[in-house]
Amino acid sequence: MKPLLVEILESILRTDEDLVYRIMADGEQIVPLTRDIFLACNQKQGDEYVGMSNLDEGQLEVYWMTTLEKVGFLNWNNYNDGLDRITNYSFTCLDNEFDMLDILNNWENKYRFL
Repeated sequence: MKPLLVEILESILRTDEDLVYRIMADGEQIVPLTRDIFLACNQKQGDEYVGMSNLDEGQLEVYWMTTLEKVGFLNWNNYNDGLDRITNYSFTCLDNEFDMLDILNNWENKYRFL
C-alpha cells in the first residue's frame, strides 16, 4: 500500500503535466519545486532523505510550473496516524479534476483492511 501523501501527490500531478509541488516547514523550503514523488516522504523503511517524514509539521504547496501561481496546499503533521495527519487543505483550482475526499476515503478503506 502506498503512503497517503504519495497517493495524493500522484492524483494531483496526473491532472496536469504543468503542476509541481514543494514542501515547506517553518517558512523554510525543505523540498524545492519538483514533480518527483519520491522526495515527498519516506516510502519504505530505511529511507533517509529529507521529506515530510522527517518533519513534525509541514505544508505541501502545489504550483503551476510555468506561472508559479499557487494551486493549493495541504497541511500535514506526524503526530497522528492515517488520515489524521492532514489538518487542512485547499485545492480549489483542481476541483473538477481532483477530488481529495474521494482519495482520502479510498485510502482509509484500504488502510483499515491491512
